[in-house]
Amino acid sequence: GKNLVTGNDSGLHGNMKSTGNWRNKPLFRRDGDARFKTGKEASDMLLSEAVRRDGHETEFVTSVATSLSHLGCVFDRSPRYAWIAKQLLEPERVHTFRVAYIDDVGVQRTNRGYRIQYNSALGSYEGSLHFGHHVNSSVLKSIGFDTVFSNAVAGFGQGAAVGGADFNPFNK
Repeated sequence: GKNLVTGNDSGLHGNMKSTGNWRNKPLFRRDGDARFKTGKEASDMLLSEAVRRDGHETEFVTSVATSLSHLGCVFDRSPRYAWIAKQLLEPERVHTFRVAYIDDVGVQRTNRGYRIQYNSALGSYEGSLHFGHHVNSSVLKSIGFDTVFSNAVAGFGQGAAVGGADFNPFNK
């Protein structure tokens, strides 16, 4: 069997042999080794992991649930993609920063800004900016997660990223 990352038989670092039997490898090593038999089981395991880690981020969990509900048949045909989906549950980088400014009437204000970067495997991070009272880490993680799949399906050689701040720039 070929290694998922390198495509050869020597393993990622040249020191292991891949058996190619992905269904017998545990997807999670918590409370015993968690294995799956069907693609739906893999999707359910990944979703429960997203809820465990980020249950407070409802928009993100909803986005993950929607995507994983469609990927069960892919995991049935190629179980190794469940491990890739597992990696996508967590962004590569999450930056939260202060946005300090003086508004049009001279009041000093401070808001929160975000930059979330997902999966640079396809290329450099590129993505949209969002501003408004609705912007928070959950919304932006959801958009970034969806952008990973959009870029892959569309054939864009770009990583996914999204950013923004929790204020409306037009009334400041």
